[in-house]
Amino acid sequence: MSFSPFSKGFPMSLGEVQEEINRVFDRMWHGGISTPPLDGQKWAPAIDVIDEPTQFVVTAEVPGLGVEEIEVTFDEGELVLKGHKIAGRTAEEGISFVRRERRFGNFCRRVPIPERVNADAISARCAKGVLEVILPKKEIQQRKTVRIEVGE
Repeated sequence: MSFSPFSKGFPMSLGEVQEEINRVFDRMWHGGISTPPLDGQKWAPAIDVIDEPTQFVVTAEVPGLGVEEIEVTFDEGELVLKGHKIAGRTAEEGISFVRRERRFGNFCRRVPIPERVNADAISARCAKGVLEVILPKKEIQQRKTVRIEVGE
């Protein structure tokens, strides 16, 4: 049983109205509004950042990209993911799209990491369209007090 807040003659369900609103906002979002994560880019991978006791784990959705098409760097507390996703078929090939939602082109995601990271031990792997970056945390040094003899 579906709920419809509109009269019986109204051609759209509440779910269809929500989908249309989502499409409108998606068009605005991808139309160049400069807000993170896109910052004017045509697309950028969705990410999750997990704070575990000994490490941060960053996962990014990069469907269709191989490891050779992704660049991962870390510089002064910021993880940077860059890449380029090549469009499949294009309108220039004489085809017409009924619908085209997938995004292509260059992307760059900058992810601030809130704590000190052991940059020498960072690792990354990509499988099944998901990039996973492991950023081990530096061990916190225990404060050490040393008595210093004062001479004459």
